[in-house]
Amino acid sequence: MTIIHHPMGRTTTELVASTVLGLLAATGCALAADTTEPRQPADAYITAFRRHLDLAEQDLPHIARLAEGTADQFIKNQTVKIAMNDHYFFSELTGRASGLTGIDGWSGEQTAAENQLLLIALDSTPDDRDAEQHWLNTAAQARGANVVLLANRTDLAAMNHPEAQRPFQPSDFYGFVDSHVPEGEFTYRMPGAGADANRAMLSSVINAMNGWLFTGELAAACTRRGEMPVFWLAFQVDIPRAFARNTLYSTTGKARGNQKRFHDDFTVPPVAAGTVGASYIAHLRSYLDRLERWPDLELAVRRIAAAIQRGKKVYFYGVGHMFPHVVARSQREHTMTVMDAHYFDLEKAILEAGQPGDVLFLLCMPAFEDKTVTSALEKGIEVIAMSTTQPPEAIQSHENLHWIAAPWPTADGCVEIPGYDIPVLAVSGVMHSVIYYAVRSQVDFELAVAGRQPVPAGE
Repeated sequence: MTIIHHPMGRTTTELVASTVLGLLAATGCALAADTTEPRQPADAYITAFRRHLDLAEQDLPHIARLAEGTADQFIKNQTVKIAMNDHYFFSELTGRASGLTGIDGWSGEQTAAENQLLLIALDSTPDDRDAEQHWLNTAAQARGANVVLLANRTDLAAMNHPEAQRPFQPSDFYGFVDSHVPEGEFTYRMPGAGADANRAMLSSVINAMNGWLFTGELAAACTRRGEMPVFWLAFQVDIPRAFARNTLYSTTGKARGNQKRFHDDFTVPPVAAGTVGASYIAHLRSYLDRLERWPDLELAVRRIAAAIQRGKKVYFYGVGHMFPHVVARSQREHTMTVMDAHYFDLEKAILEAGQPGDVLFLLCMPAFEDKTVTSALEKGIEVIAMSTTQPPEAIQSHENLHWIAAPWPTADGCVEIPGYDIPVLAVSGVMHSVIYYAVRSQVDFELAVAGRQPVPAGE
């Protein structure tokens, strides 16, 4: 096994100076849509995400005010409804480790939206734009609904208000959280590609981050009313304890049953507005700092590019809730095949699809996937895996296993609320998305430098 890097002082090995930001000094340029200087794609994508952390920090007082204004409705209804139009957003925030238990899906019926707190995210490259128009129309007409829309202004302006006979405006909704991605996407140019630009999604990642910020600030607003909503504990943490916590808060007494929405067994001190969101942003910055200093993603890029140059396939799987939905269907065969297998079928799916010499790039949520990786290695598939826990000893010395130690906690939540028993607000979905798009973009670049074009994305 190649241990690419142990963060957080797990070894005494010094960090290698080369980073994702300095991946190879190849010629050619890659431009982020809102930058003026030539950059390599991984550099530009990570830089763009870091800039959006700054913007999120500036928007945090606005997000906290939206949460303050909707907390009473949340407490009364004991639910936040999330539109199921962009499945990555609904999936990332629903039934999610370190997320609110009081989140339910809204499938688009007007009566089900009335008098509800609704969250809707607009994707810049939806698989069905007409369907998104329908969701906005229905939400806008729902009586008593407080709709918080997460989108960029360009996409919103492309939608027509059914009653006003004009484009939708942020003021048409109770709240609007701007992704600040004018075109919704990150673009980068390949060496010798002329004016053509490749695309990687950014607005969807920012929407997910803003969704976490809003739900965190919503919980904080509840504490200022003497209420504390229940957050899920990651199964991987609760399993060794026989699902003690999930069973405790289950409405059915079953470990995997529906959870209570608010605590009736204790309260926590009031949490000041903005503090939960600020802590979440600070943690994301910390993880991004480590990401920029690691040599591991550089090695991942080189191994993936080398496999493609050998004529082999690369399969990507992000365990959790963001993938494959955060990647548009038209782009799921772009450079790496984004697997759409159910988590419990992952081992079977990779064994059926993968061949000896192929590569599995696996981002775990967050503990190591022992069975899947072991089976893949036995078939001759090279594995690049990122997790919070180490691989089992039996495969640690395997030459085709390349392990990346993730710096976030196994519980996935990173924000401590004073008086609460578990950390809240998950980070792996957002960070996995950043890693996927940074690596994919850089692999494209490396292949272009080597004179080989990456797999087209249906663009």
